[in-house]
Amino acid sequence: ARALADLGPEIAKSPEQTRDVARALAATIDRTTGKPGSNRLRENVVAAMVPLKDPGLAKVLFPLLAYRQENTTTVRRYAIRALAAMNATALREEIAQRIAETSLNDVEGGVRLEAATALGLVGTAAQANALYQHMYAPRETDQAVRDEAWKSLTSLLPEFPVIDLLSWAQVRFANQPEKQETVYVVLNAKLIPAG
Repeated sequence: ARALADLGPEIAKSPEQTRDVARALAATIDRTTGKPGSNRLRENVVAAMVPLKDPGLAKVLFPLLAYRQENTTTVRRYAIRALAAMNATALREEIAQRIAETSLNDVEGGVRLEAATALGLVGTAAQANALYQHMYAPRETDQAVRDEAWKSLTSLLPEFPVIDLLSWAQVRFANQPEKQETVYVVLNAKLIPAG
C-alpha cells in the first residue's frame, strides 16, 4: 500500500492502471472493515488513493469520513485529502458538502483542520456558512482551524454574487476591518469590470 502511494502520480497517468489499482484498494478497504489489527494497512491504503484522483473511489471514501473505530484519525484525514483531490470532477459539490457536514465537525482538531483546508480546494459558496461558523470560539476551539477556515473562505469569495459580498462586509464582518478589507478587494475586482 505504501509503494502504491509512492507510485500514485505515475499510476494516475494511465486511466486503465488507475482503475485497476483503485479497484484493488477499494476491495482492501471493504475486506478490512471491522477487522482488528488492520488500522495501519487501512491508513496506507487510503493514502494510496490520494494521488489517483479517481471519482470512482468517492463512494468508498465517503463512509471513511465518519468518526468510527475502524476510521482512525489518519484514515479520516487521508479520506478528506483524497476527496479534495477530486475537485475537477462532477462530484465537487457533493464532496464539499460531505466534508462540511461530517469532517468539519469532527471531534479531532487535526481532522477539522484538514477539512477546512480541503474546503478551500473543493468548496463552493455553499460551504461559506460552515467555514464562517468555524472561524470563531466557542464553536471552534482550535486556533489553527479558525485561521484555516478564514483562509479557505477568502478563496471562495470570488464565487459570491455582489450582493452577498456587500452583506458579508457590512453585516458579518461589521467590526472586523481587516476581514472587511479582504471582502471589499474582491468586490472591487468584480465591480470595476462591470463599470
